[in-house]
Amino acid sequence: MEIGREGESWYLTIDRNIFHRDIFMTTRVADISGHKHIAAGQTFHPGKVFHFVEKGGQLLFEEKEYEMWCDSSQNVHAGLQTNQTPKYPFAFPIHRSDPASVTIDITRFFGEAIPEMMPLASGLLSGKLAPRLSGIRDFRNLPDRIHIRSELIYTGSSTSFSLQLHYNLLLMDDPAPLRQADPRVGYFTRSYKRLQEGKPIERLRYITRWNLQPADKNKYLAGELTEVDQPIVFYIDPALPAHVSHYAQKGILDWNKAFEAIGFKDVIQIRELPNEEEFDRHDISVNMLRYIPKARENAMGATLVDPRSGEILQVDIYWYHDLEERLRKWRFVQTAACDPAAREEILSEETLGEMIRYVAAHEMGHVLGLKHNMRGSFAYPVDSLRSASFTAEYGTTASIMDYARFNYVAQPGDLEKGVSMLPPRLGPYDYMAIAWGYTPVPEGEDEQAFLRRMVDSRQHNPMYLFAAESRQEITSDPSAQADVLGNDVILSSKYGIRNLKVITANMHHWLSGWTRPKEAISEMYDEILEQYFLYLYSNASYIGGTFYLESGTKDTEGGYHFTDQDTGFQALDFILEELLHGSSWLIDEPLNKLLGNQQETLLNKQSAFLRSFLTTIPRRFALNSRGDVSLLFGKITDHLFQSLSAPDLSTQALRITYLQQLNELSSLSTQRDAIGLMVAAAAENELKKQKYLQMDD
Repeated sequence: MEIGREGESWYLTIDRNIFHRDIFMTTRVADISGHKHIAAGQTFHPGKVFHFVEKGGQLLFEEKEYEMWCDSSQNVHAGLQTNQTPKYPFAFPIHRSDPASVTIDITRFFGEAIPEMMPLASGLLSGKLAPRLSGIRDFRNLPDRIHIRSELIYTGSSTSFSLQLHYNLLLMDDPAPLRQADPRVGYFTRSYKRLQEGKPIERLRYITRWNLQPADKNKYLAGELTEVDQPIVFYIDPALPAHVSHYAQKGILDWNKAFEAIGFKDVIQIRELPNEEEFDRHDISVNMLRYIPKARENAMGATLVDPRSGEILQVDIYWYHDLEERLRKWRFVQTAACDPAAREEILSEETLGEMIRYVAAHEMGHVLGLKHNMRGSFAYPVDSLRSASFTAEYGTTASIMDYARFNYVAQPGDLEKGVSMLPPRLGPYDYMAIAWGYTPVPEGEDEQAFLRRMVDSRQHNPMYLFAAESRQEITSDPSAQADVLGNDVILSSKYGIRNLKVITANMHHWLSGWTRPKEAISEMYDEILEQYFLYLYSNASYIGGTFYLESGTKDTEGGYHFTDQDTGFQALDFILEELLHGSSWLIDEPLNKLLGNQQETLLNKQSAFLRSFLTTIPRRFALNSRGDVSLLFGKITDHLFQSLSAPDLSTQALRITYLQQLNELSSLSTQRDAIGLMVAAAAENELKKQKYLQMDD
């Protein structure tokens, strides 16, 4: 492939001997005039794989399907082929043709928006494209790929903007070996379907991973550390602050320890961004930690994956400008009670640096193919998180791919004893996951049997268990929650709340010397509220919840295990006690003088929690605890109406919310299934008991 320019036109010449080769086309934003959803350097498009095909005087981009397979020796193969006729999303008149090559005019194609390749969804585009102002601006020909830089200018009053897009067209090699997924190890996957005669369609999942092969196979087989054929080379954006760059590099390289454990050395390498003019940071071969100048308190990993095999081809870690603000807030609200360093306005480089390292290592896990593992923190006994020796070795979670954050279980005085406030560099699960995903299968071994044994042998140890991320507001599995610590969420929450009380009582003193103390205290108070209600939501998971583990072989346990009713009622008692009596410390008099009365904010959050609780938990309780929902409502009623004296404002608001929700739940017209009808009947009976339901004559 080669691009050339003749006058005002741009042409792409393709050798006929690559017509049978796969081409991977990707696009990335190179420059942009301000957009809230995307920044320069980012791409949110997965790319397309196609062939060049000549038909009827035109050159077509033939897009192939990879989601359904069938062995060509089977009779059903012919039927599959007739249902997998290639698509031709792009067609070009042939400008020149000879026995060796074909040339097409690409001026207009790459000079305008290509909807199928835009990194911004159509709804995020604004203004009207000005074709005369837009067009190809630059190109570069390389042995196995080409670069095209296009500028798109959109005009139209306040919605106008412009962006430059960088296209890569990569000549691909044969697909890499696939590795079938095991749901007990959390990798991102691609789904495929396989047809076989006499069998139902088989749905297969293969993990996304790098194609890492030992450079010296003999050395590897002899048990010696060896490099890999193609190491993962990372470049660091020079726009990143020096301290971020320094500690983020450490976090990225932490994963080399996991690869050393399986015989590979220097798998991940970091190099300085070259100053040479010919080096292009938007090249599909460049992996990069990229600075994103936006006010998001976040970081994220992004991958480009070969759809044929799941091989990871290129990755980025996006580092948003305000991420450090999020780290400061987490560190304060989770550890300031016992760690004076967390109370400083300007955190020491070491304190902030270790948190940067943690985030970079977490995101590096994603771009190695790993998903979040929300089971990691549940592996550790709560009281072990107050042990200096335990936390020194294991940190706060068995996997850095968890959302374990910082050690909110540790109490004042624990830091001086040597208790760690941080997650581990890598946890036991992370080492196992890398071994499972990247260890070469010994010659002559059945791959699936080899990999199953690796997981089976560890399934009785909670440090190696996996649970996927949940998007539920109240997670159904108490052991698979984000932002919680320890295998007893009730106990760890009590420790956490004890710390929040210390922080709230002392915050106006600790922050009084900050640059803008009032704003800082207001911001941290909001964080305290969020953390406090996190504890309530996480405890609600015990009520009608289900512990779930993916099943392995016959000698490993898996499946659903319902939470016991006693533990559920302990969690309910804890929640109700906090709602009614335990949260008075949040209305702190010194804070009220500084911030104004926070009672309304607290009441709104309490009511919102109770509504969410009653929307979710009664159904789960009836279904999973096999309990009479009347018992659940009865316990709530007993707490809310235990005193006949005039209720305080908080109790009054909770009673109103509770009765309103019971009234909604009791409406039979809104129930569509048997469980809903059971909940409705229990809610109606509870209202009758309290004489708040007026019966018709």
